[in-house]
Amino acid sequence: NNEGVSRGLLSGDQWYSQQAFRALNQAVGRCLRHRNDHGAILLADERYLRDDMTRHLPKWLRPTMRKCAGFEDSRRGLRSFFAMHAREPPPIQ
Repeated sequence: NNEGVSRGLLSGDQWYSQQAFRALNQAVGRCLRHRNDHGAILLADERYLRDDMTRHLPKWLRPTMRKCAGFEDSRRGLRSFFAMHAREPPPIQ
């Protein structure tokens, strides 16, 4: 309601959105656990094409995001990504 918003509280929609991004960011962290790790995270929702959605993702992740035109574009990108990492694996520490 407007009373809560005027006191600096989140609206219901904002609260649910914040919780969803918190969960998404945790999932990203489970895939990529350290600097030399690599993995693919597919956000199969057209809302992630919008900048107002991607700004909620971690800053370190945003420059590496690829927006694909469709399934085949995604498949080619994944194949290329993993082939590159197979040829050039990160250093073992």
